[in-house]
Amino acid sequence: MPINGDLPKSKKGDHDFSMDDHRQIRLGIIGLGKLWETRHRPALERMRDRFRVVTVYDQVLERARRTATQMRCRHTESLASLVEPNTIDAICLLAPQWFGTYPVKLAASAKLPVYCSIPIVQIKDAEKIQNLVTHQGLRFLPEMARRHYPATRRLKELIATRLGPVRMILGQTRVADFDRYGQPGPGSQNAPVSLKEDPIYYLLDWARHVVGEDPVSIIQAESAIAPQPDSASSDCDFHTMILRFPNGAVAQMTCYRHQQSVWGDANRVPPGPGYQIFSERGMAFLEMPDLIRWNDSTGYHEERLPMSPSLGEILNDQFHELVQGLNPQCPTIEDVMAAARMLSRTDS
Repeated sequence: MPINGDLPKSKKGDHDFSMDDHRQIRLGIIGLGKLWETRHRPALERMRDRFRVVTVYDQVLERARRTATQMRCRHTESLASLVEPNTIDAICLLAPQWFGTYPVKLAASAKLPVYCSIPIVQIKDAEKIQNLVTHQGLRFLPEMARRHYPATRRLKELIATRLGPVRMILGQTRVADFDRYGQPGPGSQNAPVSLKEDPIYYLLDWARHVVGEDPVSIIQAESAIAPQPDSASSDCDFHTMILRFPNGAVAQMTCYRHQQSVWGDANRVPPGPGYQIFSERGMAFLEMPDLIRWNDSTGYHEERLPMSPSLGEILNDQFHELVQGLNPQCPTIEDVMAAARMLSRTDS
């Protein structure tokens, strides 16, 4: 059974849903990267009672055509045709494309809610979206997926009940290939992006979320360790940062890209990626997305947490509430602004 099916079109400008309105939300998908294939498409297939994909767009036309055939929906060859009145109720921007955040502006003009998976790393872009949210009433949901990992959710519970306030975070992320939960990384879309865009942008948000406040200072350092395929390339494969928070907490996080062509299977040598959290009354160690080991006065505990519902279902459920006009507990444009500001501060 496909996601889509024939439903009556709404009246012009009718993008609001009451709490008693159970009809499917008609989605326009922009960007058909690996996050679409492995996170959002499977989730939407399990949420057919709430969502219906009616049109797709990708900068690679053949990919859009193939996906449209599989989904039994239509594809568009331009963003303008995707945002035609009366055809969709919301937009999902799921992969970086050559036009950047331009679809957000189109959606605001058409009064369509936006789900955004791409990192908004430039402050000027974040400010433009903030203006659309503030002055045009745009409903905008950024995807800050690490907040919703089972291990992160359990850690927040333990901080509030058993472990107490965070004093220090130490950890590393290793990017080698796509991992729909633990390490989305630069390989998660159709073309590589810098470590700053993904995953560092999201790691900064994660640390801010775990500690519960904005850092007062950030020191960052980066380097190109492995030989670059292109000698003119300025992209770095190592990045580390130290964040200091008002309550005295410190976070030191390192991210590096494992160059398989240079180092082979050397990724087996260092400890696996993970994050150590030291709190006032205990400590925890997280292996994303679902394993947490923690210790307090009661002793040692290890929990492998269920991945049900899936991360995609959790994220899409929040978007469903937002489109309905509810107030889900989810990231906002203010969180995007905070992450962009943190990324812009190289030393303070």
